[in-house]
Amino acid sequence: MNSDQHIIFSVWQVLSGAAAVVVFLFISGSGDISLGKQHTPAMEEIKRLLTKYGVAKTAGSVLEDLYRTIEGRHRELRNNGVDHPEVIIEQIWMQVLETEDQHIIRSFAVEFELIANPVFPMPNLEAMLSACRQKKILIGIISTHYIEMP
Repeated sequence: MNSDQHIIFSVWQVLSGAAAVVVFLFISGSGDISLGKQHTPAMEEIKRLLTKYGVAKTAGSVLEDLYRTIEGRHRELRNNGVDHPEVIIEQIWMQVLETEDQHIIRSFAVEFELIANPVFPMPNLEAMLSACRQKKILIGIISTHYIEMP
């Protein structure tokens, strides 16, 4: 039995008797703030992104501004009684990039997220979905999708 056959066999065992399945479709680095704390290969990509959008700031200063602005907004929301504050990323980027052009903000935010938090399909996802389809098991998707997360 090769590794793919073993995976499919394991999936069949797990799914026997299941009425529905909830899976993570993608793996991401979302929430990993290390990008702004160190020089990584992604910094070169961010430099290219800044050039593409005509932003006359360094990658380091943009990251510092981004995290400082997010932390400031979190502090403001906590002071107003919000236990788990969430920012509206477009408003954050408007401040950091010093523009109100919604098209630029949204495009930049999506491209930045693809650099900062790349996503990958969950290993063996295709085999698992195929097994669910063959067994006619309901499949549901739960999403935490935000505009900045394509």
